[in-house]
Amino acid sequence: GPFRPWRWGILAASGPLSLALGWLAGFAPGWVESGYARGLYPIFARLQAGLFGRVPGSVFEGALLLGVLGLLAWALWSLRLRAPFWPKVGRGALRLVGLAGLLVALAMGLWGFNHRRQPLAQQLGWILAPASVPELEALAVELREELVRAEAGLPRTPEGTLAPGADLGGAGEGYGRLPAHWAVHHTPHARPKGLRWPRLLSVTLTGGFFSPWTGEAHVNAELPVCDQPFTACHELAHQKGFAREDEANFLGHAAAVAHPDRRFAYSAHLAAFLEAVGRLPEPQRSSLLRDLPPGVVADLRARRAFVARHRHAVSRASQAVYAGYLRSQGTPDALRSYGRFLDLLLAQRRLRLAKG
Repeated sequence: GPFRPWRWGILAASGPLSLALGWLAGFAPGWVESGYARGLYPIFARLQAGLFGRVPGSVFEGALLLGVLGLLAWALWSLRLRAPFWPKVGRGALRLVGLAGLLVALAMGLWGFNHRRQPLAQQLGWILAPASVPELEALAVELREELVRAEAGLPRTPEGTLAPGADLGGAGEGYGRLPAHWAVHHTPHARPKGLRWPRLLSVTLTGGFFSPWTGEAHVNAELPVCDQPFTACHELAHQKGFAREDEANFLGHAAAVAHPDRRFAYSAHLAAFLEAVGRLPEPQRSSLLRDLPPGVVADLRARRAFVARHRHAVSRASQAVYAGYLRSQGTPDALRSYGRFLDLLLAQRRLRLAKG
């Protein structure tokens, strides 16, 4: 049909409009929690799980590939049309902006409003407070003890790193064991998936991601094996409607610890222990990192090697882009918000100590 700029203009405007609605929704987190996070979103998640969850491979990856190939084919076809060059470029640019606006609006409608739901700590009635160094050190000591306990007897490769074998597709089993009032049971989950080309994630130092358009949780198969179980549980928390990274880390940690496969608990405790130790000053940090089991040391070496191998301009640029996205969704500390799940662990610990 004839090119109608106003239609593509409406689509282009739908993206910023949806982001503006998300910002406004932040002033009514109670409504977002009851009406969207526990009302509309579980319906969307069930539909996505029914449509895409049973497909073995990543539907998102396939759609992305087809989309790129389609855009290339469309661009080549457009260049062959007998029409002035610059008007063709202008129409093509407007179509691309319109498509981008539509994708942003769909992402917000299908999942993005979860960024504006009530904070998990508020739902649970927990009080978040700054931690003193002794309190943080006590948590780190507990996490180290749990880490060593979970690591004992796990299968190892000849290099000493954790051997593959954890059923990442069954990562959701731990969520079924979490307390009923933790608001994780309103939304179903599907099996986490890998990618046919995981290198696309590795070059951006991405451990996993959740696709709001297909409702799929993804795990980077090139990650060190010790990180994969916790990453799978983290991405499932996003699938369950917890968009904030600190809450996804906390729930992923809890689900991994509750999982019957001890490799999940080991992976979660390793991540939490390193986060806690990273907040401590010297000499406490060095003391806690000293005399770790050889298997843990081998996994730490593998983690450092993975980061060093992929620390370059592409990964830094991608992290800057994602940090900008998090800020646009009401997370001013952006990537540092991942580490704030320690605040939830500390609140949980205080509550446990108060109950004796």
